[in-house]
Amino acid sequence: AGRLAARQALHRFGLADHVVATGAAREPCWPLGFEGSISHSLLQGRGMALCAVRPGQAGIGLDLEAWLEDEQACELWPGIVDHMEWARLQHCPLGPARGLTLVFSAKESLFKALYPRVGRYFDFLDARWLTMTEQTLTFELKSALTPELSAGWHCTLHWQRLPGGVLTTLLL
Repeated sequence: AGRLAARQALHRFGLADHVVATGAAREPCWPLGFEGSISHSLLQGRGMALCAVRPGQAGIGLDLEAWLEDEQACELWPGIVDHMEWARLQHCPLGPARGLTLVFSAKESLFKALYPRVGRYFDFLDARWLTMTEQTLTFELKSALTPELSAGWHCTLHWQRLPGGVLTTLLL
C-alpha cells in the first residue's frame, strides 16, 4: 500500500510509471532529483498508508503510528528515549504511553528525513526531544551524524492526532 501511495504521489510529477524500489537498508529509492517518505500503520482496525514526495534532497520524513498501550510503553521506552526523556513523559498532557508514541513517531520521521544525508543507521537515542506543543516537537541531536549534522543540531517536527494514532512530519 505504501508503494502504491508513492506511485500516486509521483504521478503529480509525471512519474507515474516509476517503480519505487527498495534499497539495501529497506529505504525507498526515489527518482533522481526527488525525495519522499512512506509510512503505513493500522489505526482503529483499518490499514492506512501515506506518502509524501517533492523535488529536492533537503530531507523529508513522515510517520504514522497507532497509540501504544501503557504496558507496551513501559516495555519499549528504553529503546526509544533516554531516562531524562522518559521522566519528562510521565508529566506529558497526553499521558506517558501516548507521549512515548508521539516521540517514537517523531524520531521515525527524523530518521527518514536524515538517513539519505547520513547514509547509515543511527539510533533513536542519538536524538532527544526538547519541547512539545499541541502541534510541534523540537529535537536536538545528541551525537554528530555528519559534519553538517553535529551534536546540538535542532529541528522542529509537526504532529497531528488522528483517530487511533498520530502523524508526524519533518520537512527540512
